[in-house]
Amino acid sequence: MKTLTDKCCSKCWDSELQRCPVFTECQPQRPLPHCHTDEACIRQREEVMNRLRYGAGTLIRVGMGTCSQQAGASSVLGAIFIELQRRNLSHVSLSITGCLGNCFQEVVVSISHPKYPTVVYAQVSEDKVPYLISEHIEKKRIARELVLAQLEEPGKKPLGHVPAFKNLDFFRKQIRRVSERCGHMDPESLDDFLLHGGFLGLSKAIREVKPPDMLKLLKESKLKGRGGSGEDVADKWAHVAAADGEEKYVICNAHEGDPASFKDRRLLESDPLGVIEAMTLAGYTVGAGKGVIFLNPEYELAKKRLELAITKARAFNYLGKEILGSNFSFDIEIRLSPGDYLSGEETSLVTFLEGKAGVRRVPPPLTSHGLWNLPTLIHNVETFLNIPLLVVKGVDWFREQGTGNSPGTRCWTLSGCLQRRGTVEVPIGVSIQDLLDMGGGAPPGKKIKAVHVGGYVGGYLPEGLFQTPSDDASMKKSGISSGIGSLVALEETTCMVHKTWQDALFTAKEECGQCTPGREGSYQISRFLEKICQGRGVRSDLQKLKEIASHMREASMCTYGRLSPGLIASSLEYFHAEYEEHLQKHCPAGVCFK
Repeated sequence: MKTLTDKCCSKCWDSELQRCPVFTECQPQRPLPHCHTDEACIRQREEVMNRLRYGAGTLIRVGMGTCSQQAGASSVLGAIFIELQRRNLSHVSLSITGCLGNCFQEVVVSISHPKYPTVVYAQVSEDKVPYLISEHIEKKRIARELVLAQLEEPGKKPLGHVPAFKNLDFFRKQIRRVSERCGHMDPESLDDFLLHGGFLGLSKAIREVKPPDMLKLLKESKLKGRGGSGEDVADKWAHVAAADGEEKYVICNAHEGDPASFKDRRLLESDPLGVIEAMTLAGYTVGAGKGVIFLNPEYELAKKRLELAITKARAFNYLGKEILGSNFSFDIEIRLSPGDYLSGEETSLVTFLEGKAGVRRVPPPLTSHGLWNLPTLIHNVETFLNIPLLVVKGVDWFREQGTGNSPGTRCWTLSGCLQRRGTVEVPIGVSIQDLLDMGGGAPPGKKIKAVHVGGYVGGYLPEGLFQTPSDDASMKKSGISSGIGSLVALEETTCMVHKTWQDALFTAKEECGQCTPGREGSYQISRFLEKICQGRGVRSDLQKLKEIASHMREASMCTYGRLSPGLIASSLEYFHAEYEEHLQKHCPAGVCFK
């Protein structure tokens, strides 16, 4: 037995021809008591698990997400390998992991040992590697120049003078659920995924939970979509499950076209097998046999790891025909999006997969007339990843966090005028100020004037509204959408009129042009804003902008056209004084009229 997926002994009867129904539960726990209690099997399993956790004695993990690699993680990984060889440290193993979310501290390296808590080092560069190996591995002491924190691990005495990971300012208010495995697991290892609870949700559902009961579970959870629209997940799944169709589809919208958001990219790169499990669970529940991951073409690392994950899932019967010995079959393919922003809109996504262009008028809904006019379920990455957790942990656990009407957690990308940029996972409903605090606030000498929430389908909030809760209902009351979950802090020197104009130019460029409200409305908004920024604006222009935004919200064909006016509406409402100044040919920020 060299891996968790190997048979422990001849008493194990699982095979490709006949699957054991508790195959998944057995791997990290084997042998299960009702099978047999051979001590040799227990020892073998413990040896495999120890190798996964500690390698040949000590395990070094290097964070290898996109942000890590941009910071030099590949060079750090190579330097550690060479240093281990040069010093003949054969008892030290080297592996990779995903992103912890603290992108501002890359490159992140962790070192695990059976007797001591895992120590996490940050801002490790290639030239610091010899120092790190010498101090931590050879001299067995903390490399204080680089140390970030220690992980809390059962049975291990905490190290003195090393802060706890959970107490760091960036992580203190986080509740890591869908991102729990990110940065703590090798995303390319099926064994590591199984060790961290992977595929338990799928196995339990197939063995114990019938599709109608899955729908009931979703209904009780009150899970909302994490893609910006805040739709009720249970209702959406129920419509697909009840729809007639010779075939049904499950689509993971991994387009994430907003340049201010990369939290879905992090989840894809750090937990690709989790996405596979979640989509397969969805297929099981709604009666779909085919899945599609609609992937941003720039996400090359995510594509590589998803392809590997699909291959491994098929090899061990988590994808394909008669999954885990059941009569349920499901498979997944990856399709690259064209890369433009609007492709992430659900009807545009379906249209592109059919080889066409543009958006589709709704109704009829995609849940009954989606891809190839067949019932189709579409969610983003984060929404799907909640499903296996809900099956394993239950409704009560799920609803411990969040608000009464919107339970659970939400991932956010924090960027802009902040000291700590990255991705976080927090209970739904924390305030905008809480998110800013996690981001460390403004750098010294600067001040945050406003926040841009939700990207190009979101809007702007001034400092006076930073206590606004971040749930969809509260955002809607403020006149904006939380979108995919991005927050950009805007510094005091930002001209909100010019900022709105630049964002409006983007939304106008991305409009498909199929409906008059969207096409003409977005063009006219950018045109009026240009006029104001160039000192040619008149007071009636402000009223016209409000009327155009209102008309777009009511009459646009697609979600994008209905939500994008939130930019100009929130800008006019909360920063009206700046527009008045511009009408007098004065820009308080000194950006316009140069």
